[in-house]
Amino acid sequence: MVNNKICVIALSIFSISTTGNCKPKSFSVKSVMVEETGIYQEQIPSYLSKEACSRFKPTNKMVFNWIKKAKEVKQSSFMETSTITQCSAKGHLVTSDGKEYAWELDPGGGAIIDTAPSSPTEAVYLIGPMIPY
Repeated sequence: MVNNKICVIALSIFSISTTGNCKPKSFSVKSVMVEETGIYQEQIPSYLSKEACSRFKPTNKMVFNWIKKAKEVKQSSFMETSTITQCSAKGHLVTSDGKEYAWELDPGGGAIIDTAPSSPTEAVYLIGPMIPY
């Protein structure tokens, strides 16, 4: 059963987190911290260049607001409908009950939140709006 979420976000370290509450179905997000932005994954076929990916720099607030708008979906739906590019951003989020999860966010509007790092099948999948950069 897929219960975890990972959001993709690119390379850059930020020291201030955005706080508040947003709620995918599985849990309520209290804060988001972007740790890396502009991540380029050469092995994924896409029209985007490494230079274009370097411009993908979502902020904590942008990611938090994106999660609020995103819809939690099953892994199969995520794989069928999400737009995956060569770019991403990564970070961590804290839930309202104090749990911390890693996420990865793609500017194409897909994210995965890893709720069980020891189990690659345990993740929460999100589909949302494309993220301009």
